[in-house]
Amino acid sequence: MENITYTITIPTLGIVNINFYDISLEVINLFEKTNEFKRQKEIKHLGLIAKVFEGSSHSRFDYVMLQCALVDLVDNIHKGSSNLSLGSLKVDGESISGNSIVKSWFLLSNYGHTKFTFGDEKAIMLYAIKTKGFRTQLLRPINDSELKSWCAKVIMDYDYSKMHYVLAIRRIYKETLRNIKSREKLLKLIKLLLLDKSHLSYRVNEEKLEQLKRLFNVIRRLSIISIDGHYSHMPVTIDLIASIISLGSIDNTYNNKSLSEQLQPITSLLHDELYLNKNVIRTTKKL
Repeated sequence: MENITYTITIPTLGIVNINFYDISLEVINLFEKTNEFKRQKEIKHLGLIAKVFEGSSHSRFDYVMLQCALVDLVDNIHKGSSNLSLGSLKVDGESISGNSIVKSWFLLSNYGHTKFTFGDEKAIMLYAIKTKGFRTQLLRPINDSELKSWCAKVIMDYDYSKMHYVLAIRRIYKETLRNIKSREKLLKLIKLLLLDKSHLSYRVNEEKLEQLKRLFNVIRRLSIISIDGHYSHMPVTIDLIASIISLGSIDNTYNNKSLSEQLQPITSLLHDELYLNKNVIRTTKKL
């Protein structure tokens, strides 16, 4: 099986090898074509907040690689678990690695973040709401009717925590003008993550898809708390490996309710003292 391996040093985990294969290679090819990792290395994960709090200067690349490393940890530790195994997902009869799907979601969900993250993205959204014709111009490259409707709703609802997805979808269209086959694969990944099952045109194992989405949200939350707590002025630390191992022993693992309860005090602290906004660590699914 073809694969690409990145060897990265990650705080709290040390030196790790992160493998990209299956459908995630499609995303890696896009990133290499657009020099995306170089761009992410120059973007502060906390955006404008990094200008206020000294030390909070870790990059979006650091954050993305941490997420992908945790995907491998979950995959290795919980292989075979009925609720936590990444396994594979059948989409229109094609079996796709769950590991590669979740990594692709993390890569693509960061593909649309701007230099100052929420600061820039809120400004773009406000301009799209207030300026006649700009929303149409912004969404014009997006040909898929379901995705265009989803993006328009995000803007009109002023749901700025999702604006990066709108920009990611737009970038995918702009960067794949000469590779429609690649575009279709990338948009399939985006649709599986963002669209309600009633709007999916694919035949898919819905239960497995929801499981992958839950794991995506768990890993995202753990990553944010870990990296932002490590680099910021906040006295926050979390044992990532222990947290990943403990997923298998949580009561009612299916919804990971106990994990949310354990992380909520830390999340609230980051909201109040670092992000100054309750919507930063926000997910589309309850953890």
